[in-house]
Amino acid sequence: MDKFNKNSFLIIGLSLIILGIIVLVGSVNLYISVANIVLIVMILITMKDLFGFLIKKPKLDFKLFLKIINVILAFFAFIFNEYAIAIVPIIFSIYAIGNALIYFINFIIIKINKSKGWFRDFFNGILYFTVGITVLLRPIFHLKDFLTMLGIYCILIGITFIFDYLEVKHSKRFMKFRISLPSIIDVFIPLSVLTRINKTINRDKKSSYTLNKKQEETDLQIIIHVTESGYGRLGHMDICYKGEILSFGNYDKDTRKFHELFGSGVIFKTKNKKEYIKFSIEDQKKTLFVFGIKLSAREDKKIRDNIDKLMNELKPWDDAIFVKDKKQNDYSARLYKATKADFYKFKKTKYKIYFILGNNCVTLANRIVNSALSDSFKFYGILTPGTYYDYLQREYMKKNSKVVSKEIYSKNNIDKI
Repeated sequence: MDKFNKNSFLIIGLSLIILGIIVLVGSVNLYISVANIVLIVMILITMKDLFGFLIKKPKLDFKLFLKIINVILAFFAFIFNEYAIAIVPIIFSIYAIGNALIYFINFIIIKINKSKGWFRDFFNGILYFTVGITVLLRPIFHLKDFLTMLGIYCILIGITFIFDYLEVKHSKRFMKFRISLPSIIDVFIPLSVLTRINKTINRDKKSSYTLNKKQEETDLQIIIHVTESGYGRLGHMDICYKGEILSFGNYDKDTRKFHELFGSGVIFKTKNKKEYIKFSIEDQKKTLFVFGIKLSAREDKKIRDNIDKLMNELKPWDDAIFVKDKKQNDYSARLYKATKADFYKFKKTKYKIYFILGNNCVTLANRIVNSALSDSFKFYGILTPGTYYDYLQREYMKKNSKVVSKEIYSKNNIDKI
């Protein structure tokens, strides 16, 4: 079902490296030339669209007005091209400032909970904010600096793809860390995969959902959830260790703030894996991607130790309303009824406060997995379920990687769970 092959790694990697070199060598003059060509093409497209619409002799309505506006905007963008040229660095600066805001919020959460590790988030926040605000205030002046950063980043991403190609081809690990795609791209990977899978299933009802590379049991599975609407489009991530699901999220509805961006951090555990998968599909309309990870004895012990350490930081959520009041019907109540899960809250640490863009399901799962599998899993920056999906899918394609199985569960095969 995943048609992405090893040659795709090579083609994408080489393309990105070539693009990065072109950006570095061509710099500002090349960028301005390309931008002007794009603006001319935009004028031609909008004019063609308008004339094609007028030929049909339409009524004077909003569609005609909108097409005229598009042509006018295209001409203005070409005439005042220095403003149009500044759009890309401005978008970059806004993205950098957005990342800075996320790091600063994480820093504040850590300080509120009097936890350790605040310096990294504070430093990253300062770094991203400085770069972002510098480019934003004078985007044309700093165009060369922006293009230099873009060129270097393209080359580094390209090298990552090349190493992926070599690892798939030679079944040998070449690098212990990776440069991830921007989180704004990573975040939409699960949804794009789900869309592609749905199209495949609609064409071929017999498409397989079980993609095991090796028929063997695994003690650790990483589960990526995705839905076609709501926050679920950004994905969710659980781990399953020795048949027990462990999930972190904003499960206390009474503490949710700002459209569920913040809340009290809650962990639930359940050994009813099958019931949980069925519940996720039936109740939340989710599709689940389950990647099986093969562990060495050392890694198995490390993960067990990490989970034990985590459990020592928790206290039972004794006042959970869904346990006492059978009339409650929020997500936690429905989950409890379906799986009889145990719910916990943190005594302290930064995870006491859930933040959808920072202290979220991925960072908590990564805390357990990353240190145990440091030879394979090494992530930097803001993590999303898409970051993990992208990595796990690439690892799954490699013959001798630790990712040995992949299963997909949805409404189309719920009867086979």
